[in-house]
Amino acid sequence: YTGCLYVPAAHAASEDGVAVENYDSSLRAHVYHYPVRPKRIVALWQNSIETLLSLGAVEDMAAAGGISNPEYLSEENRQAYQRIPLRSNQVLNQEMLLMLQPDLIVGWLYDFTGHGTNIGRTDFWESRGTNVYMTLMNLAEFKPQHTVFDEERYILDLGKIVGKQDTAQSEVLLIEQEISGGLLNPSMEGKTALVIGSLGRNLSVYTPRTQPGDVLQRLGVCVLGKEQERVGDTEFISYEELLLMDPDIIFLQSASKDDDRPRQILLHLEAMRGLKAVQTQQIYCVPFYLLRCPGIRVLDTIRCFKNGLTSCH
Repeated sequence: YTGCLYVPAAHAASEDGVAVENYDSSLRAHVYHYPVRPKRIVALWQNSIETLLSLGAVEDMAAAGGISNPEYLSEENRQAYQRIPLRSNQVLNQEMLLMLQPDLIVGWLYDFTGHGTNIGRTDFWESRGTNVYMTLMNLAEFKPQHTVFDEERYILDLGKIVGKQDTAQSEVLLIEQEISGGLLNPSMEGKTALVIGSLGRNLSVYTPRTQPGDVLQRLGVCVLGKEQERVGDTEFISYEELLLMDPDIIFLQSASKDDDRPRQILLHLEAMRGLKAVQTQQIYCVPFYLLRCPGIRVLDTIRCFKNGLTSCH
């Protein structure tokens, strides 16, 4: 790191292109070589699609899959999204991908490890002349922690690959300026926060080692979660544990920016009326696409959290 900005050490410029370090399907560090800028990119899931669009790489995108509703995209990216030749709300299967003959596929880690969509392992695609870039998941599947720096590395890596380094650096600088600016409400410093992923028989939570937890901690808030965090497992707490934690502020994952249902559910649970956050109504919804590996939208994640924190009293 140089100051607060991530500098990808594994990037190597050469006469025959660039090299970028990522992972293979066995979760080992792996260097992918790009003799020329990719021209037939397939982007899977919203974080990859939006990051490439924001970097200005739409002309090099052959297909995009995994956005159930284009309204989830940022306003500035919706028009560009329509210019992608093939768009699907489902992730493209291996047969379709082979027909597209991509030179780069960008997807989630588990797309290439056989645990999710299983579109093929990295060696399968490399043998066909297709590079792969795997993004991390919000639960830090195989790393102890998933941080804002991981999202910044992702932006810078893709910027290097598609020849948009200056744009990528500018985006990362904006992210660092936003998160380093601290809170407008100093009274929230040291307060406790809990980020809940879903309300069910138990509560799934984003613990301090997840990217949402990292954002809040860098904003000066104490993030609550399990005392013993298990890498690769979804973390759950009971409603009884929530009452004992009694956070000052609660953030709830929602389906979209206009979805207020999770908040209303928690506010009207009779057993939860003793919570400080319920009594002060310091409960805020955050769209899932700002919590689950947001990519370039991590800037909006930071702003969303700051809006909630600065509203507290």
